[in-house]
Amino acid sequence: GLEREASISLLIEKELAQRWVGTINAQLEYEFGDIDTELETALRAQLRYLHSPALEPALDLYLDDQDYAIGPTLLGAHRLAPGRQLRWELGLPIGLTDRTPDVGLRLSLELEF
Repeated sequence: GLEREASISLLIEKELAQRWVGTINAQLEYEFGDIDTELETALRAQLRYLHSPALEPALDLYLDDQDYAIGPTLLGAHRLAPGRQLRWELGLPIGLTDRTPDVGLRLSLELEF
């Protein structure tokens, strides 16, 4: 079968105070074709403290069609060589509804070269 998807995202980032940054990522996704037509939404918000490039503590909020969660996150970046960098993110989302898992684990690694 033929399945299609169209999506759009809006990313807003604002320095709120010295060393504090707020980010909002809103997404809208439309699925259609040989599957049930469906419109999905998602929102992720983050309040991050710019302690150092290697360690930035944050509070994340996740809202989508199935999960509502909030929790602490640690982020960082390490320069490996000129033009090469490793970015990492470790989060512990805590469910806010009965449909959302009580606790989750989120890990992201990104290598720039």
